[in-house]
Amino acid sequence: MCTVQISIVIPAHNASRTLAQCLAACKAQSYTPKEIIVVDDGSTDDTFAIAKSLGVKCLTQERKGPASARNAGASLTDAEMIAFTDSDCIPSQDWLEKLVASVKDGVGLLGGTYGIANPESLLARMIHEEIRIRHENYQEEVDFAGSYNMLCRKAVFDFLGGFDESFSDASAEDNDFAYRVVEAGWKIHYVPDAVVYHYHPEKLSRYLRAQFRHGFWRVRLYQKHPRKVPTGDRYAGIWDLISPPLTLTFLVILFVSLIAVFLNMLSFVVLYGILLVLLGWHVSIRMPWVVRLVRRTQEWKMVAYLGMSFLRDLVRGLGMLWGVVVWGVVRKALL
Repeated sequence: MCTVQISIVIPAHNASRTLAQCLAACKAQSYTPKEIIVVDDGSTDDTFAIAKSLGVKCLTQERKGPASARNAGASLTDAEMIAFTDSDCIPSQDWLEKLVASVKDGVGLLGGTYGIANPESLLARMIHEEIRIRHENYQEEVDFAGSYNMLCRKAVFDFLGGFDESFSDASAEDNDFAYRVVEAGWKIHYVPDAVVYHYHPEKLSRYLRAQFRHGFWRVRLYQKHPRKVPTGDRYAGIWDLISPPLTLTFLVILFVSLIAVFLNMLSFVVLYGILLVLLGWHVSIRMPWVVRLVRRTQEWKMVAYLGMSFLRDLVRGLGMLWGVVVWGVVRKALL
């Protein structure tokens, strides 16, 4: 294993519920970090006070988003490498050790996987198992690493100018950074043994709000990286890009058809046909996932994934539509 100095940088916004647990895990690492830096991104709770009381390096800023907070934290260190995690994450004790052991020449960025910190929630379990399936399809070399579990060479980070702060919310800024790492000629390696436990959403409303945000920022991401549109990346493939707008389109057609039926402009037979096409298409895409989730967990409740994924596709589609309006129409008008 190579021996390098590592600083851990953690952006935090209103993280008083989970930050202490996150910092305790960072302090207990088997590979001792040079320092732990918490950047309070405009919190209105006790986030900054908690960080300060636990003896880590901390600073506060007006709320600008996690990309800006990570950049601010990274600017404070001269360590050879920077590890990033989030304030609602609990790194396993050997997290840094596993990442550092995988550092190789030509590798500029490394990323690990998720564990689940709240397995008592069905929604959290569904989200987590889906992520596990996606990660199990990874090879060693990938084109994406999530900022919740990331180790980056400081020289690479500085060369790229860090995270793009125009991604002012918690979505797609790590995709953009990873794409730029690869474009600069560096490799990204996936380290499956580097685990960070995460509190996945437990309330459907909160999860769907996040999915709307993801859809919105995906438009900005693909606007900046158009070559990714035909394929997506190793984590989110082409179907993850196509399904949201298609689901939204089908529902719009269904709504228009329903109005036409009540105006006697269309028969119910046609309406039922459209509905069956919509449901059949969604089931054909998502049912294989349901089968895999049920088999993996031996839990029939995982069938609920079918409904959850439909709502997720719909809300993501709405987010993408709003992104097209903002990043396409409004932005061009302002320019």
